[in-house]
Amino acid sequence: AGGREIRRGAPPGAGSWSHMYGAGDNSAFGGETLSGASSAEELEVAWIGQPGPRYQSDRQNRKPSPLAVNGRLYLQGLHRILALDSSNGSFLWGRELPAMARFNVPRASSNWAADEESVFVAIEDSCRRLSGPDGEVLADYPVVAPEGRFPGADGEWGHVGVLQEGLLGSAVLGGGHHTRWWGSSAWYDAKDGDDAAKVVSDLLFLMDPSTGDVRWKHSSGRLLEATLTHADGRIYFVETRGEQAARHERGRIHEAFLWDDMWMVCLEASSGRVLWEREARPEPGPVLFCMAFSEGRLVLLSSRGGYYSLYVLDAEDGTALWRKKFPWETDHHGKHLSRPLIVGGEIFVRPLALDLETGEVRRDAFPKGHQCGTYVASSEALFLRAGDLCVWDRASGDSSRWSRLRPDCWISTIPACGMLLSPEGGGGCSCGKWIEASMAFRPRARR
Repeated sequence: AGGREIRRGAPPGAGSWSHMYGAGDNSAFGGETLSGASSAEELEVAWIGQPGPRYQSDRQNRKPSPLAVNGRLYLQGLHRILALDSSNGSFLWGRELPAMARFNVPRASSNWAADEESVFVAIEDSCRRLSGPDGEVLADYPVVAPEGRFPGADGEWGHVGVLQEGLLGSAVLGGGHHTRWWGSSAWYDAKDGDDAAKVVSDLLFLMDPSTGDVRWKHSSGRLLEATLTHADGRIYFVETRGEQAARHERGRIHEAFLWDDMWMVCLEASSGRVLWEREARPEPGPVLFCMAFSEGRLVLLSSRGGYYSLYVLDAEDGTALWRKKFPWETDHHGKHLSRPLIVGGEIFVRPLALDLETGEVRRDAFPKGHQCGTYVASSEALFLRAGDLCVWDRASGDSSRWSRLRPDCWISTIPACGMLLSPEGGGGCSCGKWIEASMAFRPRARR
């Protein structure tokens, strides 16, 4: 007898996780409400099972996050991709990709993104499009080479962005990405040197994903990949136009000249036309330098020397609105790599929560407990490692935890598709008796 596929529709208030930090805006919030749940007690296990830790590298490598769109959970392991049904954890497909590698993403950009029916992943000098339902290869797009720059040098596909206007990519000089994953040094907790080097690209371009045709190209400096942000039909980034950076024959830079002659640029996504650009003079960020967008505001963060420098600008024209400098909580286990998370008019940069409009400090401490990664949000709560996997209620400030569960050292637990999806990410950690299994939680209120 024949069979049929029955797919449960997304519940009201469900969001997606289409890019590394939720969406192309880098806010670490993908629109998920979890039906208002804001504590571990308000969530229950929906499924538990595979995959365990063996499909991936160690928990420490600060690798790309899972993606979750249209009821599918995509997991990036070591040289492989798996797809699960987000509602029940059943295996949909898997694909081995031996050349795929991207680590130390806080200093770079992610190598994949997804839309309703496809997942796009950068593999060396191209981007591969895979069918969401079955993993079939739909297309391979070659990277667009910068004209006249480093003739004869290999190029790699850098940023992967799925926009309404097309497929956004960037060209990085070959060998620029961090791909080392074995050994304790591949934790990428460094404050300087090559392990903290920022990946830079030489060309930004937009493709038509249906044909592979290039719609536009833009090159005006060496673009810091970790600042690439796109939202509301615009693309924002920070680049260096310094002479030494232009001559530097590597795709990543940690030298001091990276911070010479810096500019912030805004492009129209559909045409690549420059809408505005401003000379930028932020504090150098040898530890971390990144950007996010929310509610018409750009949030630029720089980290060095025990302090964060936070800048908030009007995304319409780049006008500076306010800035604040405050100390790290400590200088290890990722607390000097805290990214801005933006939700509900608040910016979270550990250890502070600040008002997006005014910079007023609303909270001055995160939940207590050992942490080594960053954090994500639903509309009502933050999810992070604080000893165990922790839920932090934004309204009350209360926190709750699941004992013996831990995410990886960057992002492995995401709120999307009406659920809190937590594929196994702690494999290799020796500081606790962790349950090394994938699982997902759903709000009890929806049962």
